[in-house]
Amino acid sequence: MAAWAGLRLDLVGRILGHLPCLAHRTAFDAVCFNWRVAGAQHPPQLPWLLLPSTAANAPVFSCIRCEGPHPALLPDDVRTARCCGSHPGGWLVLALRDHQQQGGGYALHNLHTGENLDVPGFLNMPDDIGGEVVVTVLGAALSAAPTADGACLAVVLAKCPSPIAFWRPGMEMEHLYPPMPFEPDKRASWRDMLPGPGGDVDPRREIADVIYYVGHGLEGFHVLTDAEEVLVYIPELGPDDALTTRLVTYRFSGPRVTREALPWYTTSRYLLNFFGELMMVVRYVSVTEEEDEILEEEDEIAEEHDEGTRWIHAFRLSWTVQAGNHGDRQAQWKRVWFPDNVVVMLARCSSMAFVSPAVALNGIYFLDDTESFDETLPDWELFPCIDMGKCTVHNQPQKVDSVFPITPQSIFSPAVWFFH
Repeated sequence: MAAWAGLRLDLVGRILGHLPCLAHRTAFDAVCFNWRVAGAQHPPQLPWLLLPSTAANAPVFSCIRCEGPHPALLPDDVRTARCCGSHPGGWLVLALRDHQQQGGGYALHNLHTGENLDVPGFLNMPDDIGGEVVVTVLGAALSAAPTADGACLAVVLAKCPSPIAFWRPGMEMEHLYPPMPFEPDKRASWRDMLPGPGGDVDPRREIADVIYYVGHGLEGFHVLTDAEEVLVYIPELGPDDALTTRLVTYRFSGPRVTREALPWYTTSRYLLNFFGELMMVVRYVSVTEEEDEILEEEDEIAEEHDEGTRWIHAFRLSWTVQAGNHGDRQAQWKRVWFPDNVVVMLARCSSMAFVSPAVALNGIYFLDDTESFDETLPDWELFPCIDMGKCTVHNQPQKVDSVFPITPQSIFSPAVWFFH
């Protein structure tokens, strides 16, 4: 054992490079203390899938190399929580099931270290609304690993005057804040900074995804709407260290670039930082059998098709500066195709792209999250874990395979990517 403990670190790192599977890395960590330290310093390149608890089963991890389940030993409050987002470094944004009353029960939790940071469950509204609003968080994105020196959190909210809000750990901020202009005399215009007019839920402008993206001369939370518009919220410190936001809008002319391909298809849209390029990835999903029967009765068009994800398209954001309007930009979506040697992980608020370590892994991996921003979530209904798998990058037609363990619906949370 002493000989193995004294193995050169560069050789230990090369061994780790051949052990992407969770079970193999667990055995590696058990060899000795030095190897366990080396394992923490060389995390796996690709994320693992965290499949939530069900009524009868404990949560499990799955890695795309072995496609097999591995036990996930989680604290009880994490095991029963609803995951709203994930971030590299082992961070999860959680809605704690047993603490959802009176504006509490949200946390940033690190699965590696056990560190836990409480997230406010109240929204501090401007004077024209007044007072505190208890919120329900549907999704969340981080600008960086949470620290006291600049990381920010953006959250998507349900049934709230502001569908998006912001928070900064370490600033003694006891509330979430809606988008607020920097100038105090313009605070009444906060409504003009929302994705929907007046904060109302407009069916064409519901939030589809949020990510923190640095590029095109901007650093901020990029919000994609179902209308394929992009709003950029740039957090800034205002008077008295208040958390304010600057808004830059990408303005698109003409109709949406995607459409419902057939009456029995729906679309799910994601934002992706593809090695520095901002992309919109669109997943086409066939409707359920019940909806299909209704459509066939109303439409004489009938065609055999399977349920679930059928194909995935990608579009790159192309823009020019639009002068004279606070830096807003004229933009358009351009259809592109991913190269062969990539692995793309799709998930709301946390999609990521990687260089593929092996040809067999190339593809676009997706989760059963088409209704993650559905406002029935506060009722803690079942979360399906069926329509999950891998889509080929650009074969015509694209091939979709189910590559993850089939598990029953969860009563706690949707599946989530765990980024090391």
